Amino acid sequence: MKVLQETVRETAENSLDGLERYRPFVIRHRWTLIFIGSAAVTALGTVVVIARTRRRRQLKVRLQHALPDLVNERLVRPLTNLREGLSR
Repeated sequence: MKVLQETVRETAENSLDGLERYRPFVIRHRWTLIFIGSAAVTALGTVVVIARTRRRRQLKVRLQHALPDLVNERLVRPLTNLREGLSR
């Protein structure tokens, strides 16, 4: 157990040393890095929104949204009865 703790501690210290090595670069180019990061997040969000809007909905869902609620509620019971009758 002690060997594992020492290994984890050494790995963490080495990682922190590696981060310290890049600190001057990050400080010098922080605004560029912030801009690139925010542009990447914005691009990813745009791709997700476009993908969701271009996805075709099922015919059943499109019909349910097209029909008024009153007609939709009237059709639910007969369709359920029809399905039950067909499955017997």
